Amino acid sequence: MDVLVGIDLGTSATKGVLLAADGRILARQRRATELVRPAPGRVESSPERAYELLCEVVRALVGAAPANARIRGIALSGATGNTLLFDKGGAPLGPAINWMDSRAADDPRVDPAGIAPEAIYRAVGWPYFRGFPLVQLAWLRQNQPELFGRAALAAMDVTYFLHRLSGAFGMDHSSATTFYLQDQVERRWHRPLLDWLGLGEERLPRLLASGSVLGQVTARGAGETGLPAGAAVVLGAFDHPSAARGCGVLRPGQVLLSCGTSWVGFYPVADRELALAQKLLIDPFLSPRGPWGALFSLTRVGERVQAFVDATFAGEATQAARYARFDEAAARAPRGSTDPSRALMADLAGQMKARMDSLSAAGLRAERIVMVGGPTESPAWMQILADTLGSELALPEAGAHAGAVGAAILAGMGTGIFADEADAAARVGFRGRTVRPAGGER
Repeated sequence: MDVLVGIDLGTSATKGVLLAADGRILARQRRATELVRPAPGRVESSPERAYELLCEVVRALVGAAPANARIRGIALSGATGNTLLFDKGGAPLGPAINWMDSRAADDPRVDPAGIAPEAIYRAVGWPYFRGFPLVQLAWLRQNQPELFGRAALAAMDVTYFLHRLSGAFGMDHSSATTFYLQDQVERRWHRPLLDWLGLGEERLPRLLASGSVLGQVTARGAGETGLPAGAAVVLGAFDHPSAARGCGVLRPGQVLLSCGTSWVGFYPVADRELALAQKLLIDPFLSPRGPWGALFSLTRVGERVQAFVDATFAGEATQAARYARFDEAAARAPRGSTDPSRALMADLAGQMKARMDSLSAAGLRAERIVMVGGPTESPAWMQILADTLGSELALPEAGAHAGAVGAAILAGMGTGIFADEADAAARVGFRGRTVRPAGGER
């Protein structure tokens, strides 16, 4: 039996699945991430420690494989955008700077000279702001010039993990979008930004499509993970496009709502210009053979909810118990109630509806909505959302691990098990439940 390993490198956790070729999830694993905050505004991680946690997840998945399983490949997807410098031997030159790091947020010296923000957005696909690797690299060049000059390679932490597994350096076009140095349409490094940073292409990993085989698991990688030496190491994607693959959200009219630290709407779109006009985040997704991906984000939702839950239900000993009380309070309150728990859920649902309605007016319709993330575990919240949006919500069985399933699908494409995402979706099918609107939420 052919099986695949898919990994989702999340902001709060590393998740993994063992996926059978027929679409069954044979095993799931999760390990909490370990972030370091050495100073106000700074968020970092140890690439070596993060790789150890990744290996723990993979070893547990391999250990759960049936006796007749043949592990064909592994792919890594996730919340990329974490800057890392490498020496000539491929070892990290320090910690990875996390995408949430804000050390350069108020420093105009990191803005690319002579390159307008609109030109950056059109080239790389994400609106310019002072975050993510482009700006983090500029900050390192200014503040740690010796370190920046000594770096043989500038990349991300996922690049390190792939190198540890295969001995090769590479980056997929989806993850490269968050790196902010790729011309998204031309699918190559963007020369004006490289010139401004003083980076030659020889100091960057090679760019390949999601689902491309980067290399094979080395003897060292096999010893660290339990994977068979020679298994394919396949390039994944950014977390939301990967989750869309895992949920079968592949064509215009379908929408993935991914609700975690931020609430993200992911739309497959045929026209990149339409996404640019709406100031959405753009992912290569299935282009050039299929649609682009367009994303909007309601930021810091998770922080707001957690602060409310912790303050309102402080008497509960555990986080799980607090969230259970949160759901119970909202479920008991009738529609239109001023109960604080229900009011918070309804307010966030209303914000989602307002954003989706504006996109619908611009031509981005939501004919089928698939939802993943923590709120899907709350029956009250799902009903409020369905009522507010006036639409059915499809809740996949593997929602919390949708990104890892998407990564496993890309591993299957790289090894020839799946012809493409549509073939994988047909085999995997929809396993889950549907929440239907019962009436408008007021």
